[in-house]
Amino acid sequence: MRNLNWILIICFITANAVSAQKRELRTANKMFEKGQLQELKAYLDENQAIFDNADQGILDDLSVLQGKIARLDRDYSKALEIIKSLESKESYAEQVSIMKDSLANDLISEAIEANENSNYGSAAEKLYMSYLLRPDQYQDYLYFAASSAITARDTLTALDYYNQLKDIQYEGIQTKYFVTDKSTGEELEVSLSEYEIFQRSKDYENFRTEQTPSRYPEIVKNLGVLYLQIGEMDTALGVIQEARKENPEDLELILTEGNIYIQMDEKEKFLELTEMAAERDPDNAVIFFNLGVVTSDLGEKEKALEYYEKSIALDPTYMNAYLNLTNLILEDDQKIVDEMNNLGTSKADDAKYEELKAQRETLYLETIPLLEKALTIENNCGVIRTLQNIYNVLDDSEKLNQYRDLYNQDCSVESE
Repeated sequence: MRNLNWILIICFITANAVSAQKRELRTANKMFEKGQLQELKAYLDENQAIFDNADQGILDDLSVLQGKIARLDRDYSKALEIIKSLESKESYAEQVSIMKDSLANDLISEAIEANENSNYGSAAEKLYMSYLLRPDQYQDYLYFAASSAITARDTLTALDYYNQLKDIQYEGIQTKYFVTDKSTGEELEVSLSEYEIFQRSKDYENFRTEQTPSRYPEIVKNLGVLYLQIGEMDTALGVIQEARKENPEDLELILTEGNIYIQMDEKEKFLELTEMAAERDPDNAVIFFNLGVVTSDLGEKEKALEYYEKSIALDPTYMNAYLNLTNLILEDDQKIVDEMNNLGTSKADDAKYEELKAQRETLYLETIPLLEKALTIENNCGVIRTLQNIYNVLDDSEKLNQYRDLYNQDCSVESE
């Protein structure tokens, strides 16, 4: 009989405790609904002991409230943690979904603001938390988080995010919708809902859709670049080569693999891949410039000259191509000068001197149009100084004075 009394007492105490917990939780929720956030937090702190031995249902209800408070406090990590702890519980599915939507809206708004204020690290963090809310639906946010991390120069975080994108084979392909306005003949890009509405209208025609390119090659390319930045050359190369097995014709991947080889000082492999890239993009001035650089380094002067000239033909404003082409043409200048200085005073030597002098002048005359064109692109003090030196050697005092005055006018302060 005595044991029965104890059981009844325990049940009574437990029932009172549960009743108190529910009462305090109702009070707390009413305070939240009234917007009494500071008072609510103080109230929960004061009554924490009441919930110490609560059952899981009460604790889960308390977690929902704490998650809402954390969100309003902008303690997004805590809010996310609470949501993840509840999302496997079917009875909370609706509440968790609402909490996810609210938190995602806050995170995305703040991420946009952070990016606009150049606070890219904060934007990356918030975008990544948004992705974690619904990993199956919010993969775009992981992609944007990775991009923000790169802009923030947070290499390790960017590596983490891009590896996650690679692991889930994210492509980010989207459908774009286009219609043509009959009255103007203008093609317009519209939303899916507009596209469906306009199809029922007589004012529009030529309805079409278009798939955006896959983002996967870009992701792998960025992984390669990031591994290069931390000195993991072999890993970078492996990532790119794996991607190229699936996309052997992708220009970005070809160029990235070539860039890795040049970082590894394997110029022949770089040349092979860059020539392959040039076949696929024959109008790319930068590719032909790079071919000029590497063939010059490999001692293939005639090829390098052709590549620099091709680069200029494709982009007549490409300053570096003019400068490199000029330097390549003048490559033999010092050798000619040394040979002239080593000649004697015989008639044969005098004749050889004149021959070498003519060769030197020919080199200079070949570079003058290039340098003068370069000056129309950029008022480069190095180019002005080179033209001074050339006209001095050519004994053209008028041109020498012209470029000397120009140098003194635009570059004298810079040279001090």
